[in-house]
This record gives sequence, C-alpha cells and structure tokens, in this order.
Amino acid sequence: MERFRLISEAEQPGRERQLKDWQFSYGDEFNLYQWDAEALRIRRARVAPVLTNNRTDQYIKRLVNDIGDEMPAGQVEPVDAGDDPQLASDIDGVIRYIQRTSDADIAHLTAMNQQARMGVGYWRILPKRTGAHNRQDLKIQRIRNRFTVYLDPAAQDPAGADAWDGYITEDLDRESYLRRWPQSALGSLLQSGRGHGDVPAAWIKDQSYQVAEVWRRVPKPETEDEFHVEWAVINGIEILEGNPDKSGPLIYPIPYIPIVRVIAEDFDDNGAVDYRGLTRGMRDPQKFGNYTDSATAESVALTPEAAWVAAFGSLEGLSADYESRSPRVLFYHPQ
Repeated sequence: MERFRLISEAEQPGRERQLKDWQFSYGDEFNLYQWDAEALRIRRARVAPVLTNNRTDQYIKRLVNDIGDEMPAGQVEPVDAGDDPQLASDIDGVIRYIQRTSDADIAHLTAMNQQARMGVGYWRILPKRTGAHNRQDLKIQRIRNRFTVYLDPAAQDPAGADAWDGYITEDLDRESYLRRWPQSALGSLLQSGRGHGDVPAAWIKDQSYQVAEVWRRVPKPETEDEFHVEWAVINGIEILEGNPDKSGPLIYPIPYIPIVRVIAEDFDDNGAVDYRGLTRGMRDPQKFGNYTDSATAESVALTPEAAWVAAFGSLEGLSADYESRSPRVLFYHPQ
C-alpha cells in the first residue's frame, strides 16, 4: 500500500483546503462553517447575534442548475471520408443508451456541484452484469464523496485520462463487511493513511473497516503503446475481489482508468497541485457579509424604543392591549 500512502500524502494540502471550501459553501445557523473560531468565541462571549446569510450557496446553486438545464452531451462523428457514418451513429446511440439507463445526469450534476464548490469532482464508469443471460452493460455512476477518490497525482489530463493508478475507498461496519466477504480476515486500510474528508459514516458506531478499489493502467504484454486496466478490491491484507480465484486483479480490455475527473481551476502551489472552485474567492466577502449582518442585528436589538405618550383616561378599557405590548406607554395629565 505504499502507492496509496504516497497519493494520500501528495493530496493532503489540497484536500484540506477543498474540504474547508466544501463545508464553507454549505454554512448555516447550525454548523456555523462560515464563522472563524475566534470571531465566533468573541461574539458568543458577548451574547451577540451570530448570523449566517449564505449568499455563496445561492450563486453556486444557480450555476449548477443552469448547467443542469442544458446538460452538455458528446456526439460521435466520422472523422474523414474513410469512416462509416452509420457506425458513428450506432456508437452514438449506444452512448445515449448507457447515459439513459444509468441516470447519468445525476452522476454529472453531483460531480459538477463538487467542481463548483471545491474545484474538483469525480464520476465513474462501471461494467455491470445484468439480466438472465448475465449480459455486461456499462453504467455511469456518481461518486457522492469526492474525498474517497485518490488519483495519480502526476496525471496532467484534466479528466485524469493519463493516470496510471487510482483508488476509491469505502468504509463498512462489521455486519456489512462480513455479508459481502464472509471468509475475509477483517482487514482494513486504516493504517495506510487517510486523506482529509475520507472518514467513516457517522452511523457506524463501532469499528469501521476500510476497503479500496484499486485501478491500475498497465501496458499489454509485448507492446509499448497499448494498455489494459487491472482492477481489484483490497483490505490491506488480502484481495477481496479480483480474478476468479482472487490470486490477482481482474483485467479489463480498456485503455483508461474509468474514473473521470472534472476540475474548475487547477494551479501549482509551490510544488503541490491545488483545485479551486467558486467558493475560494467568495470566502472573505461572505464572512464580511455575515459580520455586518450580525453587527446590524445587534445594533437594532440594542436601540431603545421610544415610548408612546397618552393622556390619562384616553386608553380606558384598552389596558389589556397596551400593557402586553412594546414599547411602553407613558401617561400624562393634560393641563
């Protein structure tokens, strides 16, 4: 698992910032992710209002929803006169079929939401056995938690097409783990080093067991420019899923790892790659808005209310109304 640890360590600085962006974009009155700890401590010590008016979330949702209304879609076209237009049309139809049967829009929107909020998101393509004839179909699947993905940090392609390896982790409770692999030794990757944001589900109260899908892109034997992909599920001790006898990985005759990365903006930060979405540039303006909204609310709350003035006897019979209301009533004797 040395390679897994290397990728995790390489991603740590960026993951930490991305997790903060992700949480900040979802800040509300309960989690208070948009308040710095010191500012929050000071206002709570004064029993002052702490308001979160999350404008960041509004702008991001507007962008993601606009993209969802006009979801981009690829199209297969014959490149030159020697290509078969009918074959291109057939391939195009197969792609649309895969997207339709996979609810691909959900996978794409999930990744784009991550992309907009923290700069990077992922979706995946999986082969699935379906039907009575055990037919293999391709399915597009969402990855809800971007932080469970560890992709080759040397990959330059925006979509990660040139990645040599990748991992997708999953945490299971004991019952779920043994249901899937009853003969397993109950191993876990926990000792191999988690990245920021890759944590067990809150509902797992006892010990969790972390496993990982491992994808590797390797040259085909006796070739230099042709590749296939190896896949396995491991727990740090043994292979849980792979080839039929679990002595090695399962080989897929595809040239790329089927994990698709989508990025908003990437930049090299002193040797480390960082991804940033819309949230990063909105953090300080959002904090300023929360501070000023809270200060305004505090100022209004501390402003004394002017009393009402009425002559004695003028409100006779109405005491139940004015005694239970603010501001108070001052009575005077008319001259």
